[in-house]
Amino acid sequence: MPAPAANRLPIAELDAFVARLRGDLAAYDSDFALQFALGRKVNSIVADRAKLARLALRTLWFACVGSDSPYALIATGGFGRGELYPHSDIDLLVLTPHPAPADLPERVQRFLAALWDLRYRVGHSARSLPQLREDARADVVLATSLLEARLICGEQARWKEMAPLLAQSIGWPARDYLDAKLAEARERHQRFSDTTFNLEPQIKDGRGGLRDFQSTLWIAQVCCGAASYAAMERKGLLHRDERQRWLQAVDRLRAVRYALHLLAERAEDRLLFEFQPRLASLFGHVAVAGSNAAIEGFMHEYFRATARIDLIGERIIERVRERVLDLPVRRLREGWRIVDGRLESSARRELDGERLHELMDLVIRREDISALGPELAREVERLLGSHGKLLAGVRAKRLLLTLLQTAGSPRRALQIWARYGLLGAVVPAFARISGLMQYDLFHVYTVDRHTLAVVNEVAKLSQDEEGEDLRYAHSVRRRIDQPGLLLLAALFHDIAKGRGGDHSRLGAVEVRRFAQHLALPPADRDLLAFLVRQHLAMSIVAQKQDIQDPVVISRFARLVQEPRQLDYLYLLTVADIRGTNPKLWNGWRARLLRDLHRFTERALRSGEAFRDDGRRRARVRRETMELLRGEGFGRDQVLRLWSGFPAEAFLRQGVDHLRWQTGALLRASPSRIEGRPDGADGPIGLTAVRSIGAQGAREVFVHVPDQTGIFAAIVATLDRLHLLVVGARVLTTPGGWTLDSFQVLDQDQRWTDPVGRNMEIQMRLEMALGESPLKIRLSRRNPSRQQKHFYFAPELRLRPQADAQRSELSLACSDQPGLLATVAQAFYQCGVNVHAARIATFGERVEDVFVLSNAQDQALDEGEAEQLIAAVESALSQSN
Repeated sequence: MPAPAANRLPIAELDAFVARLRGDLAAYDSDFALQFALGRKVNSIVADRAKLARLALRTLWFACVGSDSPYALIATGGFGRGELYPHSDIDLLVLTPHPAPADLPERVQRFLAALWDLRYRVGHSARSLPQLREDARADVVLATSLLEARLICGEQARWKEMAPLLAQSIGWPARDYLDAKLAEARERHQRFSDTTFNLEPQIKDGRGGLRDFQSTLWIAQVCCGAASYAAMERKGLLHRDERQRWLQAVDRLRAVRYALHLLAERAEDRLLFEFQPRLASLFGHVAVAGSNAAIEGFMHEYFRATARIDLIGERIIERVRERVLDLPVRRLREGWRIVDGRLESSARRELDGERLHELMDLVIRREDISALGPELAREVERLLGSHGKLLAGVRAKRLLLTLLQTAGSPRRALQIWARYGLLGAVVPAFARISGLMQYDLFHVYTVDRHTLAVVNEVAKLSQDEEGEDLRYAHSVRRRIDQPGLLLLAALFHDIAKGRGGDHSRLGAVEVRRFAQHLALPPADRDLLAFLVRQHLAMSIVAQKQDIQDPVVISRFARLVQEPRQLDYLYLLTVADIRGTNPKLWNGWRARLLRDLHRFTERALRSGEAFRDDGRRRARVRRETMELLRGEGFGRDQVLRLWSGFPAEAFLRQGVDHLRWQTGALLRASPSRIEGRPDGADGPIGLTAVRSIGAQGAREVFVHVPDQTGIFAAIVATLDRLHLLVVGARVLTTPGGWTLDSFQVLDQDQRWTDPVGRNMEIQMRLEMALGESPLKIRLSRRNPSRQQKHFYFAPELRLRPQADAQRSELSLACSDQPGLLATVAQAFYQCGVNVHAARIATFGERVEDVFVLSNAQDQALDEGEAEQLIAAVESALSQSN
């Protein structure tokens, strides 16, 4: 590194000086990266990088500003603390004489510009001491940054003038500072609790991240005068055993952050998907082809570290609150007290097994307990750590059953049990899934958090919430005779994840074993095992199979066996979807599950699904006619319209679909009914749109003269409207008119008026279908960063259906914008007709099924099949 200049350099020499300095710093950075790869501790590396940066800044200051300046250059924030990661910001304060000049002198500005030439990311401010004192009292972020202020160079007198400000706890009273920092943390946690950040967590600002750790130290320093770990121990804010575990977790996050900066080659503090595989490898997790176990293992360790930082930080802050605030205390019998909602022990004896069971019972019974106090939480951790099987007996398991069966929501008590390790001690398998992440775009929470969310969703079904999407579920919930079993099944449904193999089958073994320990009746054990074993079945059938097909319903009815099991499975499925991803539940999924439940229940009670199609067709016509007569339509009027419908319309559509389509046609064009139903007298076409529940779910009905490419034209138009097609049913009347229906989800969040949005969709479809010839206009949108990362080659399988009149194409591929429109265009180019489409998206993975025929309305022959598969593969490769 160049030697410091005795005085400031001429501008002509400065550029060369900065270039030499930049080269020296780059060499040091390469050396630091090598040291990190060889296992040197990150704490010492970031400290040396900060020292080197201070030396560089001092050198540059003298070169640019000189030694006779009245200004002082001060490091603040993490840089002042003596930490500098490869791409972290350098926060600087230029302390000026009073009053501060409107503009910094040219030589100081030249210094700041040169820092950017050194590739440093600089944040700076210039203030006089009076300004600094005033601003720090109004801004907790500024005030906090001064806690770690450090003089780099410049006027010593200015630095000495700052000493009283720092000695006076930066001018903030303890109570005010505590309130401000806790409010800041709440806002930060809320900002980073979005599902994206759960998948790709923020190392620095997420919950349990490095910012939380540092904030805890600042609070201890300002509010209690504890500026070191030793001082925190002396003042009773931190115990020696906690300090060791806390710093181990922090060291883990520091190492991950350093590695992430090196891999990203930028100031990246989010664990983005594209970096997780390489980070897993760096931290010793060996990748296995076709498995995400290495990545999930790495993330499991990461989430456990953040949980440790969060838990111990919580204890320290609560100890500070007890010293700074006048907290309300409620004393209970038998040596317990509640301090501001936190349960603590007031007994002299140490916590033991008996007292631990009392504690768990109190948490269940007392609604005013929101958490454990810091000392009790520490005692629970100590006791469970030294006596791992203390809660393995029947008594603790019965307490868990009591918790689940208690009137009201079990959410509060269950979250307390889970947070402090009690639930994992009662159900050891739960401890194994704590902090376990699944490496995909479908599951947005860790498995333990998802499990607790599903239990909460089950409990909420007993509350008659407003909303069409849950009304049917509430009605089914009222029939449940043992809600505690449903909650227990929810707790165990994913309990065996992360072990390899079929987690549903392994989980069924776990829940049966648990039920046997409780000596539950055999029928209850069988129900629990069935629910856990089959908890995915109903969702899969509803989304991947044609639930209007009696064969599908018959097969599902045989699986569930009887109505009671169907009711329990339906409710568990609803709760599982709602607890998996906030964006998954919508009116379309609600209706799919509702219809599957209704059809299966009817099959189980009457056996209809096991009989011929004629009985089903007659029932659909009869029930639909009753509804239409109630809406004022005449019987002859309806029958005249139906005479032009294909027989499939009464087999492949439910009563509600048929009622809506028939009513829309009759209302739109009475002349259509007076003339020929096949449209020979020239009635105009019809498009209709209706909303399905909430969350932007809609159904689109298209009745126009059929022609080649109409399916592609429709789905391309819907795609341009940012409507995601999730299901399609394509029918054609004997007279050549379409009876096509599409289930869509609205991806455009700008629309707040459902009626206006429906009208726009209808108008745009009519315009597109009115063109002659039809034009297929694909929208070109790039895949998201996450979609690109999870890309995999399409998998296609084409086979004839059982009646050999149609072909069925199964497509599995990575999700991408405009996927269905792209595939539909390939169908059009190959002259293939679409009769039905089932679209299922599971995070980054799409699994679609299409029922197709050739131009002769027959199944595709071998040559046509090869041509189609090649066309689809080519279209998908070009769009990715």
